[in-house]
Amino acid sequence: LEQLLINYANERLQQFFNVYIFRLEEQECRSEGVECPKLEFADNSAVMSLLESKPTGVLSLVNEEVLVPNASDTNLLSKMQQSHRAHSAFKTMPRSQGDGFTILHFAGDVSYEIEGFVDKSRDALPS
Repeated sequence: LEQLLINYANERLQQFFNVYIFRLEEQECRSEGVECPKLEFADNSAVMSLLESKPTGVLSLVNEEVLVPNASDTNLLSKMQQSHRAHSAFKTMPRSQGDGFTILHFAGDVSYEIEGFVDKSRDALPS
């Protein structure tokens, strides 16, 4: 879970960078009449959608699973697989590697073992 959250933060930073450095810079050049070549960059909007969309994004599903009776990592993984089976940035991890899923992040593919996701998500912040 911790690695997923770290990678989510990295995806967010990459998205911010893409918007504010590439897209807005292109718009500003055009608005000033300056010729600007089309900039090519890795667009991570599909991964961001996979992680953040509500109510079926990966993070929403984790938050939801903590609240249901009999919550389990197995149920969470099953919900992720049902919701994202066809998503271009989501893959089910091969059983030979364990129970989990793979996300195709902008920096590369990362596999996450599902064990502990629900319990770690129940942790309360200290007051």
